Amino acid sequence: DMQHFVSCGRELNSHTIKIVHPDEKKVLHENNVGEIWCQGPSVTQGYWAKEQLTKNTFHAHTQDGQGPFFRTGDLGFINNGELYIVGRLKDMIIMNGRNYAPQDIENAVTSAHAGIQPNSVAAFTITEANKERLAIVSEIKRTYIKSDLACIAQSICHNVYRTNELTPAIILFLKPGKIFKTSSGKIQRKTTKKAYLEGDLQPLFIHQTDIDGSPSDMPFPSITHVNEILEQLTYKIKKLSPTLNHHDILNTP
Repeated sequence: DMQHFVSCGRELNSHTIKIVHPDEKKVLHENNVGEIWCQGPSVTQGYWAKEQLTKNTFHAHTQDGQGPFFRTGDLGFINNGELYIVGRLKDMIIMNGRNYAPQDIENAVTSAHAGIQPNSVAAFTITEANKERLAIVSEIKRTYIKSDLACIAQSICHNVYRTNELTPAIILFLKPGKIFKTSSGKIQRKTTKKAYLEGDLQPLFIHQTDIDGSPSDMPFPSITHVNEILEQLTYKIKKLSPTLNHHDILNTP
């Protein structure tokens, strides 16, 4: 599928923009995604009374000695001299040796089914059995709360795999207005992840896949009262036993 990006324009006079590998600090060529570094008279001198943070953020140098630059923390690329921003470095999802922008996954979730509330999806990673897995928290439109939520979860799994080749380990559905956002309406992924890990979310429905689950054979839960209770229990006791799932509960003597 083709993706469309909106240009942020070109460098201003007396300003310099570089696309840099965030770890190796190599300057990247056009059309390569990296961290956006900039320098110029409009860049502030640093943070008040935070010397080390100022040095790391505002006095960065490339591998070949160019600098100092301000590390924006934004990911982007340059095409024909114009800058395009694709996301935030700290929000990047790394799985199976590949980088994924959470926005791409969240867009795949939103477009998977009409019952997903727009701009109300958070994608992040969780660790299960020493492996990074994908977690999705999404609001459901009020008119779809009593619909077949397992069917919606199945649509999300298929669309996320189709667009990103990832299988969600867990999908949580929330009522409208329950996901964490900033005052300007931006999704707070870290806050949502923290609430998930601490069991503070109040999900309407939980869909899980096993650690060895595959997109061609995904064990979608049926919407039975018993299974929903088991999923809720599994979620609530994650802090006590992170690897426990509803199969373990059923097989416990």
